[in-house]
Amino acid sequence: MNTSGAKRDRSWRRLSPGEDCTPLSAALLAMSGWALVWVAMAIAAAYHWPLIVQDDARHFVVWLRQQAEPSLFPGDAIADQFRALTPWGYEWLYRPFTLAGADALLVHLLFMIAALGALLSVSVHLLTYELWPSRLGAALVGATAPLVLGGPMVAVGLPKTFGVIIIALSLLAFLRRRPLLTATALFVGTGLYPATVAVSGLAMALLCLRPGFPFVATDRRTLVTLAVGGIAALVGGFFFMRELAALGPTFSLEQARQAAIFTPGGRLAFFEENGALGLWCNRNGYATFCFRILAPPWRGIVAGLALALLFGLSWQVVAGRSAGLMRRLGMPAVPRRLAVVALAILASGVILHSLAYLVLFRLHEPSRYGHNAIRTAFVLVVLPFAAALVVAGAQRLKRHGWEKAAGVLVLAPGLVVAVVMVATSWMLFSASPSVHAYLRQTPKDTLVGGLSRELDLVPAFSSRSVYAAHELMIPYKKTYHDLLYDRVAATARAMYQTSPDAFAAFAHDSGVDYLLVDRDDKRQRDRLRRWRASVPAVAPALDFLEAGNVPFFKPLEARCAVASSERHLLFDAACLAARTGER
Repeated sequence: MNTSGAKRDRSWRRLSPGEDCTPLSAALLAMSGWALVWVAMAIAAAYHWPLIVQDDARHFVVWLRQQAEPSLFPGDAIADQFRALTPWGYEWLYRPFTLAGADALLVHLLFMIAALGALLSVSVHLLTYELWPSRLGAALVGATAPLVLGGPMVAVGLPKTFGVIIIALSLLAFLRRRPLLTATALFVGTGLYPATVAVSGLAMALLCLRPGFPFVATDRRTLVTLAVGGIAALVGGFFFMRELAALGPTFSLEQARQAAIFTPGGRLAFFEENGALGLWCNRNGYATFCFRILAPPWRGIVAGLALALLFGLSWQVVAGRSAGLMRRLGMPAVPRRLAVVALAILASGVILHSLAYLVLFRLHEPSRYGHNAIRTAFVLVVLPFAAALVVAGAQRLKRHGWEKAAGVLVLAPGLVVAVVMVATSWMLFSASPSVHAYLRQTPKDTLVGGLSRELDLVPAFSSRSVYAAHELMIPYKKTYHDLLYDRVAATARAMYQTSPDAFAAFAHDSGVDYLLVDRDDKRQRDRLRRWRASVPAVAPALDFLEAGNVPFFKPLEARCAVASSERHLLFDAACLAARTGER
């Protein structure tokens, strides 16, 4: 067992509560919850495939089907936008599978979610162990880290999963003064999740600062590691920014303030009605621990308490006042170095978060910098104490002869992570399998229009293009936002008329082959209200329905509907357009 001031226990004993463990046992403990997540994903896929998709996989994974079938989504502006935004490194992770003919969405479900989650836990474990000489404690930190790092909002096998992985592995290489590994981690990081490469690079620079002249580290290898890593990050960042620039201009601050999609209630509400609360606790505020289930001001108060805990424990560690607590728990003291590294990460995130606010919409969303940094710092400072409590509890159980219970307690964090990840994984299913079955039989250049929420799922469940969809209207670039805004407005104008004349012109101009609509009038009104928050131009269509008018397509169900379910109708656009002049 490690004690305060002792060297790391290099023994090769198997995992046992109260003792350190082998590197393999520690890694397996850190990843333990993800084995259960993999089992759950495999069962879900077996029961629901092909009508299952993780929420955010609709943005970045669906379009990777083009790797195996280049003929999918031909001339699709939405697919082109998201393929261009998908980091090159993330695309390459799928190539070995898709070249073998595997479906990218199935690869995501059966491999990427659990594998990248396990990599996240192991990365946190390795960085923690580098800074705190308890392999068992560090493994428990890695096992529980996903809960603090954002849970299913982060650990879902998508590019954002790499945010903390990049910070952890690049800083680990830097702290060990490995120039080549540091450069590799930062360069590859720009091809996976570029924002956190900036966080990690700035944290490295801050760690090189020293009090007194010349104010920087004079160790040659440290400076070489920083310089080589910085060059690699700049080169990778240059390629990323060049690809991003090809997508067109970003929003200016004034343009963003005028866009409904960024206002309260919009698809990506950025500006809160309460300015102070918005700066502190909205999706892009400084406080990352904003509990949305709580109403203001409680969510801000709880977030403030969480950050106060982070700073309070950091101060205790730096001042050496936490050593006594750790000794009483039978664990090695948390070194001052751990708090210094955590505070450097925290400062880096806050600095870049602030810079992103000063040049809004030019440096990605501010939260991409601040939230990953704050959560990583929180994990490094706070979770070792939680891990120590678990180990101390296991020791006490073992002393009383309850060895099996002690083992269960050590494994409990991984089990909790697995349950939470599966229960809140935001898996989406379809209420209209017959509609998607029909669309999968249509030509691959089929284009589906409409305003139904089910349009969000058509690319995933049918592998067909959509003219516009609420979930896919993410305004990374102004040109793309304006395109989808116009498409949604045109769709609403064409659909909600008493005659098909306007729709006939719309179908001709847009190339839409099918129209997907909700059966229920109330559901149609609800969707239009949702759309109106981001696209005010649909308001006349909502007024049309609320006035009791019947849209032209409703009486044509028997004649023009080619597929239907309890909730949805799929109309042949050519059939609807051919009814021109009919009432």
